[in-house]
Amino acid sequence: MKKTFLEILLVAYCILLIAYSLKAQTNYSKIVNPFIGTGGHGHTFPGAVAPFGMVQLSPDTRIDGSWDGCSGYHESDSVIYGFSHTHLSGTGCSDYGDIMLLPIMGNHARWSNRKYSDTFKHEKEKANAGFYSVHLEESNIDVELTTTTRVGFHKYTFNQEGKMNILLDLMHRDKLLDGKIKVINNTTIEGYRRSEAWAKDQIVYYRIEFSKPFNDSIIYSYNEQVAGTFEFDVKKGEQIFVKVSISGVDEEGAAKNMQAELPHWNFEKVRTDCEALWNKELDKIQVKGGTTDQQVIFYTALYHCFIHPSIYNDVDGRYLGRDMKIHKAEGFNYYTVFSLWDTFRALHPLFNIVQRERNLDFIKTFLEQYKQVGRLPMWELSSNETNCMIGNHAISVIADAYAKGIRGFDVKLAIEACEKTANIPHLGMPEFRKKGYLEVEDEHESVSKTLEYAYNDWCIVELKSKFDWNGLYYPKPSEKINYKPNAWKEIFDLQTQFMRPRSNGGWYSPFNPSEANNHFTEANSWQYSFFVPHDIEGMIYYSGDNDKFEKRLDDLFNASTKTSGREQADITGLIGQYAHGNEPSHHMAYLYNYIGKPVKTQQRVNQILKEMYANAPDGLAGNEDCGQMSAWYVMSAMGIYDVCPGGKDYNLGYSIFDEISLLINNKRVKLYKKNNLMMLEKVVKNKTINVNMNFMNLNTVQSDILFDGTIDKTNENFESKNNIQNNNYEVIPHYIYSGDVLTDTVFLHKLEITKIKAPLILSNSKNFKDSLNLTIKTYNDNYSKIYLINTKGDTSFLLKEKANDLNLTINQPTNVLVKSYNDCAVKENGKSCGDSSYAFASFYKIPNNWTVKLNCKYNKQYTAGGDAGIIDGLAGYKDWRKGGWQGYQSQDFEAIVDLQQKKEISEISSNYLQDSRSWILLPKEVEYFISNDGINFKSIGTLNHNLAWNTEETFTKNFIYQLPKKVKARYIKVVAKNYGVLPQGHQGFGGDAFIFVDEIEMR
Repeated sequence: MKKTFLEILLVAYCILLIAYSLKAQTNYSKIVNPFIGTGGHGHTFPGAVAPFGMVQLSPDTRIDGSWDGCSGYHESDSVIYGFSHTHLSGTGCSDYGDIMLLPIMGNHARWSNRKYSDTFKHEKEKANAGFYSVHLEESNIDVELTTTTRVGFHKYTFNQEGKMNILLDLMHRDKLLDGKIKVINNTTIEGYRRSEAWAKDQIVYYRIEFSKPFNDSIIYSYNEQVAGTFEFDVKKGEQIFVKVSISGVDEEGAAKNMQAELPHWNFEKVRTDCEALWNKELDKIQVKGGTTDQQVIFYTALYHCFIHPSIYNDVDGRYLGRDMKIHKAEGFNYYTVFSLWDTFRALHPLFNIVQRERNLDFIKTFLEQYKQVGRLPMWELSSNETNCMIGNHAISVIADAYAKGIRGFDVKLAIEACEKTANIPHLGMPEFRKKGYLEVEDEHESVSKTLEYAYNDWCIVELKSKFDWNGLYYPKPSEKINYKPNAWKEIFDLQTQFMRPRSNGGWYSPFNPSEANNHFTEANSWQYSFFVPHDIEGMIYYSGDNDKFEKRLDDLFNASTKTSGREQADITGLIGQYAHGNEPSHHMAYLYNYIGKPVKTQQRVNQILKEMYANAPDGLAGNEDCGQMSAWYVMSAMGIYDVCPGGKDYNLGYSIFDEISLLINNKRVKLYKKNNLMMLEKVVKNKTINVNMNFMNLNTVQSDILFDGTIDKTNENFESKNNIQNNNYEVIPHYIYSGDVLTDTVFLHKLEITKIKAPLILSNSKNFKDSLNLTIKTYNDNYSKIYLINTKGDTSFLLKEKANDLNLTINQPTNVLVKSYNDCAVKENGKSCGDSSYAFASFYKIPNNWTVKLNCKYNKQYTAGGDAGIIDGLAGYKDWRKGGWQGYQSQDFEAIVDLQQKKEISEISSNYLQDSRSWILLPKEVEYFISNDGINFKSIGTLNHNLAWNTEETFTKNFIYQLPKKVKARYIKVVAKNYGVLPQGHQGFGGDAFIFVDEIEMR
């Protein structure tokens, strides 16, 4: 039977419709499991949020700001205090939880968060991307939540009739600085909340609209406490809807946000619209193959990658700037929540692939902040710089975006901002610029900061070298700034093969690479000794050769998982001493690629993918850190990783999926497996090309292969050195101009192996009683100047012509300065030398022959150099992390000083430190005793104080007791009473306080 043309057309239409519907059936929002990371130490939240949304509407089950309650929710809890509209995904510090609502059945308003709450069961919770629901057991209310970008939408269904109150608590979680609740009419309220937590001055304006008029309202506002209750009569099965919009600008901004984004009351429409937003974003990476759990983990990871940074400007473009003034974003969106120490590693490199326009907005946000306050963000939160973590990694984000072809921002301004930020005189930067490395005495976490400053410097040099200053690519030399990308070499101990803290011109001792201490940031030496992403070839060279570097990596992964030193909650997800639960380790599995052992890279990557991620609440090995933990999974599961952001190379692995489709620059790029090899398929100049991405033969691939428009086909006859095998297309390496010479830059991160390395001044101690032996060691130089300076300022001068050890003995207080030079040449007027590097040390003669006996045990992290450290005449630093203090926890301090003979005493003193945020509190009291036999002691006086425990600043207090008249004694006993259990209101409530002491002195 012949079909008519209309019938054929109808069949074709049906086929197309079916095909379209099949494609539309991929609902990524339903694949996402927001409960991943809500248990263990993941610190995620399960509530509703739009992609990069201003509102994160989620239940709060924690109100104490504890480590595992940073997001406000933990899977082990069974009590909900309410639903607030801002949350942080995976951070290690607590903040947000703004504008909290809770529906409560009953006549009586209960506004104290120690009284109100409701119970829930996890089997009655549901969540997917953009939606959350739960049943409140005591009030018998079903709660459903969804959001637009700037408005949270609540749906309450009542399963019994009666009176009901909706509670608004502005005191929830954080310290309330100021707040207001203003009733506009019986369906609308508005106001603001100013609070202090991690962000010292955060402000949120809000507007709340109810779908039903309330009968009555009570506003509580006294003693810095602001809350309100709004009473309704409800019937069984009735539903009340609540819309909450927020703004960082004013109430008018919150009202405009609500009018623009949610003018109606259709909950299901908002839910489906939010899910559609998520589907659009998640569809930027399509994967096929893998197990069901792998697909859930992958898309949940991608979901977590797209929560932060969060949009911060209102619909009219206005936002609160870093200068606390109102600005307007023109032509871009302004964002907040930049966890840059974490996210520069994998999250922003992922954005450079599938969120290029948004990453451009992030950089424009950085530059606006620079114009407002003169620096790029470090860890910015709601217009507050928290100064958390280390390094200047907005520089890395900018350099990497530029290297990956992102344009559209003011590059000259960006370079200026990078240089100014990298030279702010704080956090050890002046010492770093002067010496080329940091010592323990210069800055706490000196090893980590030296390494990250070196990498940041490399990023600036790379950015400047790539910028088209005069129509050509060439490096523009820095004026006045001496960049230190080689600084890592100054703290790399060739003997131990570890990055090691330097102190007083030499190495800090004792040294244990497994010890977590204040010389490293949330890590130990194992976890920082491989952080030289910009000079991996140099790191291999300093290790000896490829084989020795391979052994170092093998030792890392095969070492015992035991760590020593302080308790460091971030060191989790251990494979040997590799710690996947914290960011410094994240690139290490890929380092095997650089010595021709890609199989080992993939073995370790596969192990991490399998062991450190799961489709479960505790499915993250460490806290999410605003997307970084998940970004590692997304990148590694695809078989692509950016070991050195700021360069052009991606490391290759082997995807766990059969096929990956990436939406890059609005075009699809496909990765797929063929004959057990990874292939890349894309369209370039209207031609479909296939590139062999075989990681077995190719360790890295240039970003040009992924991104169109940056391949510079300068030399048609150039024979590719990339070792890339391809079909039907010649892959041309990218070129840049270096001076007037055209050079191949396949490896952009290789630095020159410089000869110079800072000398070492080695000794057993920095103080002595009679004399002290010193060894001065220099490296690979042919000339050194050594200056010995006594207390009178007299200087001795020594020359050292070769790189051999020089041994000295000193018997008086002495400063030692050693300068080493490269490229020295003898001229008619003497010796002339090039660049220099130096070390400086001070050695002190102990002013007494006293001894001390401790009747307490100090924490091995805080020793002041040993028992005698509290009587050696050297005071501890106010920045206690540099050292010099003895620290005691959960015990009183008790020490007996033996003066060796009876002496007349008129005054006794002992010095203590307080840093409440670090659990270090002044003793409650200090009592002094005297004795002549060391056995029978007599109390001569007790000192108290009235200083508050909750002061913000760090300070010292010397407890000085002046005797009414001189007494003779040989032994002095000092007893300082520990504060004890930290009080309610302290972030460590219930924990034990520390006493920090140094020095004990007598007159």
